[in-house]
Amino acid sequence: MGRAFVNFYIASPANSTVFPVYPAARQAQLDSTQSENARLQRYGVWKLLEYAVEHSLGLPLQSLTLECHGGKWGCKECFFSLSHCDGAVAVAVSDGPVGVDIEPVSRMLSPGIARKILTETEFSVYQQAENPQSYLLERWCVRESLFKGGFDGMFQPRQGASVPYLSGLLTVDGRDFQYAVATPHPEDIKIFTDVELK
Repeated sequence: MGRAFVNFYIASPANSTVFPVYPAARQAQLDSTQSENARLQRYGVWKLLEYAVEHSLGLPLQSLTLECHGGKWGCKECFFSLSHCDGAVAVAVSDGPVGVDIEPVSRMLSPGIARKILTETEFSVYQQAENPQSYLLERWCVRESLFKGGFDGMFQPRQGASVPYLSGLLTVDGRDFQYAVATPHPEDIKIFTDVELK
């Protein structure tokens, strides 16, 4: 059996020109998005997925059997996860379950979130942290990546995670972003930051 692969891509969203995308169901999602900023983020993350699938699998996105169930996209040929926020888009592609989340470090989470998602040990660390907001944002990204990867059945928010992950900070166009990638094989994660979407 071959070694696992987990490729993580991050980029700035595409420019303001939005071209048609595959499949029609994704195009319908883009067309129905009211906010122009959200539409550009959704378009950008889809263009990054297109790039990531070609780069990781050598396949055009159009060759995949893409389906959306319960708001989450997937396919039979591989596992992937999407995340977008103001200023950045991220995609993880793997041969096994994977989840990704990305947030600008400037995002401020309510302190009430800490009591909802942190374990008792994490909450203690949070209370003593030099920068509690940064710690909470990192924990938030980890929880989101676990949820997006379908690992939510393996953890309860206040009981921590039993699935490994990689988290850290990356800079895109001069802005810093917190990220987390959840996968059973974090040692195999390769990070690609030099993608320019067109």
